[in-house]
Amino acid sequence: MKHVDNIVREIKGGSSNSDIKLSDRSKVDMAIVPQLRNIAKSFGIHLSIKQLAAAKLPNSFTVLTAYGWMAEHFNLIGDMAPNCDNEIHLEPCHIVEVHSELLLEMTNAGMECVSLDTFANIWSNCFQHVKICEYKAVSGKCQCCANLSNMRRSFKSQSDREYVTTMHALHRSTYMGERIAYAERRNDAIMKRTRFMSTISDGMAQSHNMLPHFANQNTWNDGLPQHLQGILNHSRGMTIYRTFHNINNCANVAMYTFLDMLERVIAAEGKLPDTVYHQIDGGSENTAYAWFALCELIVARRLCKKLVLTRLKVGHTHEDIDSKFGILWKKLDPSMCTHPSSMNRRLSHLYRLVSIRVL
Repeated sequence: MKHVDNIVREIKGGSSNSDIKLSDRSKVDMAIVPQLRNIAKSFGIHLSIKQLAAAKLPNSFTVLTAYGWMAEHFNLIGDMAPNCDNEIHLEPCHIVEVHSELLLEMTNAGMECVSLDTFANIWSNCFQHVKICEYKAVSGKCQCCANLSNMRRSFKSQSDREYVTTMHALHRSTYMGERIAYAERRNDAIMKRTRFMSTISDGMAQSHNMLPHFANQNTWNDGLPQHLQGILNHSRGMTIYRTFHNINNCANVAMYTFLDMLERVIAAEGKLPDTVYHQIDGGSENTAYAWFALCELIVARRLCKKLVLTRLKVGHTHEDIDSKFGILWKKLDPSMCTHPSSMNRRLSHLYRLVSIRVL
């Protein structure tokens, strides 16, 4: 204790100790970080993201300041991914834009800012859970989400960003309730097949369905348009109905494919489950009055006791059937298809669980 008192007295008197051992500026070898996880795990300790960052960051004031700013910035403008633990998604941007914002704030505060390379290293080492979303030029985006995202990027004050983040969380609660209910209905169909059936229908992106398809090597403006309408029947398989330009993509096609799917279930199992769930998006082919009359007719004819037709909020209709289309397109894209039969063989080969039916 006497030694500590002497050090305090010297510091108050203006003296300093230049011993390098008391001023750690060393860098941690990133190769030992996985070993830290294993050692902690052997003692039953789970290292948090912040604890791992503490092991990776050099003991520099500017680096630590940048880390603190980044942690606060990502929490304010990012969205917590609902299906990934601790993962934060940022709106499409470039890392240079985020660094420029840090540089501006540090300059206004009269503080030194880390370089772009150091900033990128901090991000890759300590914020691997922060992902920049890929820009997707698709129609049907939620206008409310788009406005909130623009405000969150344009607002600079912390209070404004916190307010917009709160508004986004409130908006998110309005559509996540239906998505949660859809997941529950899907689980019922998987776990209790004899009592429940859950289906969802959607169409594959039109730009992915043009023939001939030259594996992205050439473009063909005067191609043969076709439409792939998919119905995913959870735990029972997926069916793709293919139509060409001679058949309009309307309510008639949507209802026919739904009835055909029901007939196939009856043929395989003898009857429909008591409760049938069907998920649709906001397309005009799904919201026609004839759809509701068809649902009433199915129940009136005692094919099932209850049929629940649900619709996801506009701009938030991306669901598990889209992921199936994404898998198909990812495998199909490098292939060459010059006519309908070649695409039919390719689709059936790529996805054995899919049944292709041409209307």
